[in-house]
Amino acid sequence: MKQFVIENFVNAKKLAVINNGKFEKIIIESNFSNNRINNIYRAKIVKKIPSMDAVFIDYGGENNGFLKLENLNKLEALYPNSSLNIGDNVMVQLIKEEKGLKRAKFSTDISIQGRYVVLVSNGEKILFSSKIKSSHERNRLGSIVEEIISELNVKRGFIIRTESIGLEKDRLKKDIEKVCKEYADIQRLYEQKFEPECIFSSGGEILKFIEFNFGDNVEKIVCSFEGSFAKDEIFLEDIKNIVKGDGRENLTKIVKLSGVDVFESYGINNMLKKYKARKIWMDKGAYIVIDKTEAMTVVDVNSGRNIGTGDYENTILNINLSAASEISDQIMVRDISGIILVDFIDMKKEENREKIIDEMNRKFGCDDRKSKIHGFTKLGLLEISRMRKNDSFESYYLKDGISDIKSDDSLIDDLERLLIYTKYHLNKNILNIYSIDGVGGLKECIEKFVEAGAEFKHELIFNDKLLTSRAHILDKLKEKYNMEIRVNKIV
Repeated sequence: MKQFVIENFVNAKKLAVINNGKFEKIIIESNFSNNRINNIYRAKIVKKIPSMDAVFIDYGGENNGFLKLENLNKLEALYPNSSLNIGDNVMVQLIKEEKGLKRAKFSTDISIQGRYVVLVSNGEKILFSSKIKSSHERNRLGSIVEEIISELNVKRGFIIRTESIGLEKDRLKKDIEKVCKEYADIQRLYEQKFEPECIFSSGGEILKFIEFNFGDNVEKIVCSFEGSFAKDEIFLEDIKNIVKGDGRENLTKIVKLSGVDVFESYGINNMLKKYKARKIWMDKGAYIVIDKTEAMTVVDVNSGRNIGTGDYENTILNINLSAASEISDQIMVRDISGIILVDFIDMKKEENREKIIDEMNRKFGCDDRKSKIHGFTKLGLLEISRMRKNDSFESYYLKDGISDIKSDDSLIDDLERLLIYTKYHLNKNILNIYSIDGVGGLKECIEKFVEAGAEFKHELIFNDKLLTSRAHILDKLKEKYNMEIRVNKIV
């Protein structure tokens, strides 16, 4: 059975999935950065850039967005009477956020994701998730969906998701009706608006995950809750509305906790440690090392103290198989994307390399991101590519993606944990923290300033710049816990 454990902190909400006691997944949703991926906009074409085969569009954002010309050509081919020029309006979906000097990237291929299907605006084909391998199941599901869209007189394309395997017509029809209604509402709103703006927000990742994954296999949803902010009340109500959709009796599965560090209570902080480390130990003394560069992520497999007692090739195969399983978990939990190279311990037999590839493919079979195992290079490195999405687990917890160095977000989370401990375990309403120039991150003061007193182990040192840049979060923390945070300058 699964448990969804939600840490509702001021800086970010996090949902951890625990499956039969084993950590499976984490979703991090910042409360201070707006994730706009998959949002849909009424936009206006403002400039053509022939050298880039693209146009710039005004979508209501601070900077103009980027749209490939092939998107407009595709629309004109589908709808011959629609010749799109500068000043014309177009419906677009955000597929990549702007970063640095790179503009936000858009597409005219609008997709609306349901639990079992994805509606595709441009086209009338029925496509399948690449993870639905069985031709029999593809034919069965394809026939059902064809029948449904004929009954509903829908002129749109659909992608049948992996989650639809084994489903009967009634559940698929309900999902198709839902996404069709969403798209019709979006079209209606597009026609009603006159200026470039967002006409559909894809919503929070956590709520969407619960909506698509809550079922009989979920034992409970645990949510930390202080109840001092109206938006937290709304968030909890949204969860209730989702779970009671499958029956009001499911409301008993929601467990609301206050005055508790929920990730600490459920052992999740401890489970997360190996996903933040550079070196990860495996059984019998073997280990892997994960290093991130600008161009790629490199993983090295080492036998360590595991030298085995039998056949050398078989010993190496077993170490590599264990490493393949661990590396797959690390990639999915850390949300590592782009190019990944894995340096396994050398094996002489080609069949053993195939076993490694088979194990990686098996593990990535449950990945919700498009990934591909490309095979071994001439140098014996396994090549993997994984689709990029938003900021990863590592960018939230680790400074510049470097293991064992905490990011500012992670430090602010530590401060909130300390507030919970101080208020509910020490029964105090004042927390002393210390501000120092030049300290790269959070340090326990007891290590350097023992003379400050017996309780100093519960007081922290912060970098001046961090406290200044996150002053708005400190104010929110004071309000949430009704506590005073005293910042003491150490010169």
